[in-house]
Amino acid sequence: MSAHHVNTWTPVLNPEGVKNMSKFVKIAVGALALLSIAAVGGMIREIMRDDGPPY
Repeated sequence: MSAHHVNTWTPVLNPEGVKNMSKFVKIAVGALALLSIAAVGGMIREIMRDDGPPY
């Protein structure tokens, strides 16, 4: 590790790294939201199938 090494994870030193991180975070949050919505939808479908007529 040299003193001149720029750490991408340090927001103050590298704005470009922050931009990439926020993009990655947005993608991760979007994927998580889609997954949770799909999971909840699947659960609701299971409950509906148990209570009501089979689809």
